[in-house]
Amino acid sequence: MHKNRIAQKRKLSFTWAAPTPQEAAAILAAFDPEYVSITYPDTKTGRNETKTFYTGDITSPMKIWTVGKKRYEMLSFDVIER
Repeated sequence: MHKNRIAQKRKLSFTWAAPTPQEAAAILAAFDPEYVSITYPDTKTGRNETKTFYTGDITSPMKIWTVGKKRYEMLSFDVIER
């Protein structure tokens, strides 16, 4: 087998537990642009890195915690380096 690596891309996974509908909307609005710049602690380099990412598929199942107070069970998605 012959393999030539073309590139290595970073993928960051984000998860929020039990956000309100308003919090979920604010998070999704922040990641709505086609590409976003994110500064994060990179484990490979050991430094804070700033890279451009795009958002993957979003998961946000709805769960009712108490009468009249709706929250999402979680909100999660990956961002993949451009």
